[in-house]
Amino acid sequence: MKKYLNNNKNIIFLLCLFMIIQPFLDMKVLFENPHLQIFGITIPTIVRTLFICGIGLLTFLKSNNKKEKKWIIIYFIIVLIYSLIHHVVASRPLEVPPSFKYSIISEAFYVIRMILPLTIIYITKHAKIDYDKFINVILYSSMIIGLVIVISNTLLISYTSYGTDGVYTKANWFIWLIGGVSKYTFEELTSKGWFYMANQIAGLTLLLLPICINDMLKKINVKNVLAVISLTFAMIMLGTRTSAYGWLMAYVALVITPILFYLIKYIKTINFKPINILVLLFVVFLSILLVSPVQKRVYTRDLKPHIPSSDLEITGDIYKYIEDNYVGYGIQDMYIIDLYSYKYDPVFWLDVFERSKERILDNRDIELLISSRIMSRNEGRLYELFGYSFSRMRNGEIYIEKDFYAQKVTIGYIGLLVFILPYFYYIFKLVLTSLQNKKINLDLVAFLVSMIAAFGSSLFSGHILDELFVMLYVGFIIGYYLSTKKTKEMS
Repeated sequence: MKKYLNNNKNIIFLLCLFMIIQPFLDMKVLFENPHLQIFGITIPTIVRTLFICGIGLLTFLKSNNKKEKKWIIIYFIIVLIYSLIHHVVASRPLEVPPSFKYSIISEAFYVIRMILPLTIIYITKHAKIDYDKFINVILYSSMIIGLVIVISNTLLISYTSYGTDGVYTKANWFIWLIGGVSKYTFEELTSKGWFYMANQIAGLTLLLLPICINDMLKKINVKNVLAVISLTFAMIMLGTRTSAYGWLMAYVALVITPILFYLIKYIKTINFKPINILVLLFVVFLSILLVSPVQKRVYTRDLKPHIPSSDLEITGDIYKYIEDNYVGYGIQDMYIIDLYSYKYDPVFWLDVFERSKERILDNRDIELLISSRIMSRNEGRLYELFGYSFSRMRNGEIYIEKDFYAQKVTIGYIGLLVFILPYFYYIFKLVLTSLQNKKINLDLVAFLVSMIAAFGSSLFSGHILDELFVMLYVGFIIGYYLSTKKTKEMS
């Protein structure tokens, strides 16, 4: 086994295989079936942790780069120091409902999860994967995701993108095209295949699509055409705003760029065949987008909730007033009764009532208001720097759908610097190196569009930066580009 792992070709094979099977590790059943967990930890998390830690340690031991090793050791010391201080700060008693419990085990695994994608960057960079193997990983992963969603939607055996109760899609894309969606709600028309969470799939499709299109511009083949078509169609089926509209950015950016390069004589020749095919696909999918579920969502979001009469005054029991009227203000039971009970903090919910008079509040708004309330009742510089803890928010079942803000709450500003800043450092390093070497090409554009799309979607839809399914691919792509920045692939 040791001899096998010391062969870099074997490391490359295992790494590529590991990345290709990621979609299968994110199937809904693996996260919600308690019989498929070990001590409360899901099988995908165990597999990912063991593989990355094992290959990462082997890569570290094999490396002869002493300077890089020194910085890695320093980084892990910083992580350890941060983790200890974060534990001391976050484990202190807070003014929160009893359900918001702190768990040192959950917190430790969260720190490990945040490090794993950074480790993938290190492994991939040192593996020095060639372009053919890299793009095969991207194309096969894209086809798996795209075809699972498209086929399951067609056969009406797909889960809807919204909700976790296993509801199946009620009408497939054929029904969209003939205009028969009026009797269905927006949620009933969406599809996420058999995957766990729609936001993660949406973020990942935005990450992968620009790389697939870029390969199609290099040389058209069955794999990249099928990957682009299935992935784009799946993004529309998902129904999230980021995925349904995000593919437009990838197409426009990567079709216009080679034409622009040609017009300014930055490149001497241009192959119009893939560009023409992409323009045709753009028109086809834009037509489908106009009758897709997301259009029905735009309409329903304009509806206003019924607001109780303005001359209704709070008299007598404040709790009775809230209980009798929260439905009229458009507030869901799951938030006001279960997650952050009005009996625990009635003043907060009265403020929410006032806010709901301006516009309908969705789940994201409520989660942000609850988290802001928790921070306002537990103010302190140490909490701002080191966070209130991931485990408290998850045990309280608050899933903040706005990344960066979510991490500010859970791990604080210092945690953002330790776990998130490295990605931007590597991206900046790649761009700076390309500028210095005067190697601004379509590869770099595709990389930037991919990263902007992924991190941008994390701001709007959330559940990206914390999730291994997306961030492992982010690490894989960054690691590949770092390994080739001085080689022919990036020239």
